[in-house]
Amino acid sequence: MLRENGENLRKLLGLAVFVATLSFVLWASGTSIYQIEALASAAVAVTVFSVAVFLRTIAGVSLAFTIRLISIPLGLYVSLLSLIQAAEVGYGFIGSFLAIITAGFLFLSCMNERAEEKQFSTNTTTCVLAILLMLLLPVAIFTFLAQFPLLNLWQPFILVLVSGSFISLYLLQDSNKAFSERLVFASAYNVVLQAVIAVMFFIILTGSMNDGSFVINVAIIAFSIIFPLALYLSTLIYAISENSVGDVSKIDIKNWHIVEGYLFFMAMVVAPPSIIEYILSQQG
Repeated sequence: MLRENGENLRKLLGLAVFVATLSFVLWASGTSIYQIEALASAAVAVTVFSVAVFLRTIAGVSLAFTIRLISIPLGLYVSLLSLIQAAEVGYGFIGSFLAIITAGFLFLSCMNERAEEKQFSTNTTTCVLAILLMLLLPVAIFTFLAQFPLLNLWQPFILVLVSGSFISLYLLQDSNKAFSERLVFASAYNVVLQAVIAVMFFIILTGSMNDGSFVINVAIIAFSIIFPLALYLSTLIYAISENSVGDVSKIDIKNWHIVEGYLFFMAMVVAPPSIIEYILSQQG
């Protein structure tokens, strides 16, 4: 018990050191962080801990295991919500990256946690409530504290695209695999697929950059990744509820792949001017 408490204190100290270091560097360099940017980081931390505490209290699931499993995809989920919010108001894009940094450190603090033989000890209702809490709490935080454009989340044609891709990826797998395993696989790689499709749509969209609807359309494209992330997070909670997570390192691999897809999308959409572009602009 003493050793476990010492480990937890050491991890909390590590997180505190990073937060203090980043805050000091931002202060010393005179860099301002907007409220909605800090809100993105807070939304990740609050949601991750809320879901972990909920599952621990109701279902007996280890706090650290839940944090390890959902931190990364939830960080991406909040990051894209932050991107839509920033596109709406015209500033605060750093929040998208602060959300990912927060999620990464939460994952690192629990990365050695393993699934127990049987740890979910309740019914389907708890699984559904945990999913709703995880998906709706960040949206509620942005809606009430930052006037998030909630109506932008209703995009029927994107729902059709994402749902069809998910079904396709599910059916392409070996039927001998467990149901929950196929769900997690299909939802994870659907995120990667939708990131590639989103970049394709973004390239097409750049032909109308002078149109006043350009920023709104970028927000719609971002939603095409938020929805598959919501599916992925839901399947992870379902896998926990069925005590069928199995080798958690396979989830880590899937999380790494969705991060790659996310970074590909973000590099295309919110990439600042390169040094070459700057030099050419000075010459011309």
